[in-house]
Amino acid sequence: MASFLHRLKERKLIQWALAYLASAWVVAQVAADIAEPWGWSPFVLRALQIVLAGGFVAALVLAWYHGEQGRQRPTMWEVVLLAGLAVIAGAGVFSVRPGPSDAGEPPSSAPPFTLDRNRPAIAVLPLKNISPDPSDAYFADGIHEEIITRLAKISSLVVIARTSVMRFADGQTGVTEIGRQLGTTFVLEGSARMLEDRVRVTVQLIDAKTQGPVWAESYESELTVASLFDIQIDLAEQITGALELELTPRDRTRMERRPTESLEAYQSYLLGLAAWRRRTPESLAETIEHFRDAIEVDSTFALPYAGLAEAYAAQPWYLKGDSEAMLERGEANARQALQFDPSLGGVHASLGLIKEMRYDWEGAEEEFRRATELSPEYATGHHWYANMLSRVGRFDEGQAEIRKAYELDPLSSIINQDVGYNLSLAGDLEGAARQYRRALELNPEFPTTTMVFANTALVLGEFDEARDAFVKWAELTDNDPALIASLADGARSFAETGEPQPAPPGLDLEAVLPPFAIAPTYIHLGDYEEAVRAVERAFAEGQFAVTLGIGGPTFDPIRSDPRFQAVARWVGLGLSRID
Repeated sequence: MASFLHRLKERKLIQWALAYLASAWVVAQVAADIAEPWGWSPFVLRALQIVLAGGFVAALVLAWYHGEQGRQRPTMWEVVLLAGLAVIAGAGVFSVRPGPSDAGEPPSSAPPFTLDRNRPAIAVLPLKNISPDPSDAYFADGIHEEIITRLAKISSLVVIARTSVMRFADGQTGVTEIGRQLGTTFVLEGSARMLEDRVRVTVQLIDAKTQGPVWAESYESELTVASLFDIQIDLAEQITGALELELTPRDRTRMERRPTESLEAYQSYLLGLAAWRRRTPESLAETIEHFRDAIEVDSTFALPYAGLAEAYAAQPWYLKGDSEAMLERGEANARQALQFDPSLGGVHASLGLIKEMRYDWEGAEEEFRRATELSPEYATGHHWYANMLSRVGRFDEGQAEIRKAYELDPLSSIINQDVGYNLSLAGDLEGAARQYRRALELNPEFPTTTMVFANTALVLGEFDEARDAFVKWAELTDNDPALIASLADGARSFAETGEPQPAPPGLDLEAVLPPFAIAPTYIHLGDYEEAVRAVERAFAEGQFAVTLGIGGPTFDPIRSDPRFQAVARWVGLGLSRID
């Protein structure tokens, strides 16, 4: 032992170790300080930490073998050893590098708007479900959404919508990077646990820039609806105090509202929310069933009525059938919801969408205005209002509303898509294409964005990009990629020769393509007669996704056709581009 200690002292191993650790600490601190101003991702910092750790081992090796003032020279085996350590460090760096599908990876394209906030902003991260039963995840998700909703009632605070924060559910992105991507000052993280008749919610508020804690609390109580609302209300009040925000009397009234006294009804409502988030034809039926269960238990509970109104209003976009009957059910539930809680702005947004699909433009605008007045924090209300304004040719107003939606939900793929849609209606097809690309970076698996991008690329003459998009759409929808891709080839031939091209043999456009893409595809192929007929059929069958888009430049080649003009006059759209 004495000999070993003597050799350590002789070769100055301890001095080397301390010197290296001090230097590495300085490097790490400097890197942490400049990471945000220089826009470094968390990967860069993690990679640097691993390299510094590997370097420590290498420094000890060098100290041991070369501490005798250069009397030894490195041998081949020493070189191999150091090379092996470098390989190990490199493998460590590669193993922590986020993949292209990482939910926290920001899109590479430029955002459509800057997020200049004049109020503090907070991102409430998804609560971790630590309940013993994994099927209780709906509870953690529901409490998470309810916390967002309650905090959003504070007018002096910007609360990011759930769609955007769900991109960080895997916990792999640091709070500083989350704050940068969402433009938020603070991040709230925590967990929820439900076990038999007990509930536990733990939360921590973090400053996104310094990564330091601002406030933390742990709530544990009996599982009752009263205790759940107590937790939500106290949490919102504590955050308000921690951030030194002022609550208006209206804020406090909205924040402290207790919508039901039934735990069973509230749990059914949370299950309905979980089904609604999946946004599939199958989940719509499950959504409606859970909301109805909640109402059966508590017939005065306004929120499930509001949920039914939104679900029925969305049905015509997802399901075939009697669209008017769906809208009637949506309107009836909206009226019921407002009877029990007139402050629900989201219900007015649903009514606005219903009136828009009935081509009642004045009534729709009145409802959307009311929605954004009652719930200015509701991104979907601004989103739907923006689309309506741009459809009737009020592009500047539409742009202002879609910006508000984006600021509340900046990583929502559908809102990013409809930033492009609003640009398209205004005639800025190149801007629309850029925005569709960004939306596809956020969600490459969304067929609707893929198709609208393909059609926009055809209008711009970007036939190769359009072909790739058609192939991707076919893969996502289990269609024949080669057959669908031939649509882009036909459009290229029409653009080059001026000769109308037939639909590819074996491809029934109306059976395969989504309704909104049928008429534009005929236009791209030069078959204007079939394009007009497709618009007429869409109108007769109540296919709102088609008729609500006929004001855009894609339809310019058939805009002078009297039959098209008859539909446009009836729905109140589409003639302003030629008048």
